[in-house]
Amino acid sequence: MAAVVAVVMFPVASRAASAAGAPAATSASEPQQVVVTAREPALEEKSYRDILAAVTEFEHYHAAHPDAELRFHIFQRKEGIDMSQLRAWIQDPEDGTRVPIALAPDGSFTVPVVPKMRDDDALVRTDMPDGTLAWLVEISRAGDDERRHVLGDLREQCRLDVSYAHLGRAIKPPALRIEEAVVHNICEQRGVGWGTYGAKPVFSVHLAAGDRRAIELSDTLHCKLALALFIPLTDACYVLRDRVYGTPLNDASWPDDTRVDVVYVDDVDPPAVAPVATSNANANANNSPNNSANNSAPSAATP
Repeated sequence: MAAVVAVVMFPVASRAASAAGAPAATSASEPQQVVVTAREPALEEKSYRDILAAVTEFEHYHAAHPDAELRFHIFQRKEGIDMSQLRAWIQDPEDGTRVPIALAPDGSFTVPVVPKMRDDDALVRTDMPDGTLAWLVEISRAGDDERRHVLGDLREQCRLDVSYAHLGRAIKPPALRIEEAVVHNICEQRGVGWGTYGAKPVFSVHLAAGDRRAIELSDTLHCKLALALFIPLTDACYVLRDRVYGTPLNDASWPDDTRVDVVYVDDVDPPAVAPVATSNANANANNSPNNSANNSAPSAATP
């Protein structure tokens, strides 16, 4: 985008008067032009070093789950941009070198490891204005579609995002930062809320672990519990509102191998293994105010 240029005109003293020491006389015929260049609009960008830190940390999880795949994802956060024009690249602040990033049609990507750029604290930049995009760490399993997840993967992608990549806008009070330093996964702690996005508007989320079944209730979807005061501090409650959903990351009664099936509004058929109706105990557990599923706006801490 071209910079905005303003030209300011004002009269200056004539040469003859200045040489004679006389009071400065003004002449409209000798204007001076002062060019003021406005700063370029801020663009969406993230730390390349932080993203690589998440890639490195993921290696431990991948060793235990070889079919798990890590990608990063850019979504539209606000109106007024054309996502078909989205471009991303890694930019070295020292010499200006750029390395293009190949974006998939859905906005997901991986990053190459360039040691010099990491050492120079390079940025992953886009061509979209700051505040218009939402970024997310994503872990999926080979062969699964975007409707099917594993709860352990969602817990790990939250940890990688909140503690390493720092992609999502988050509310992190000092007490949370202290706790984060002493626990393995801050996302499993009570009072911490973090959501994720479906590929399309979400109708419901089904959980299955052994014989236990549950359906995420409507108050865990679509930012319904997000307070208006905190919406600007998170990513989800704008364009993505109807695609955001929460899962019980901090409910230890749901094991890591819990299957999470997302049902979209326009799905003709539900997931192949349709969960049965929840019991009152399960429903109460899902409605617990400390359940991260109820805090559906992706953020490190809830208000």
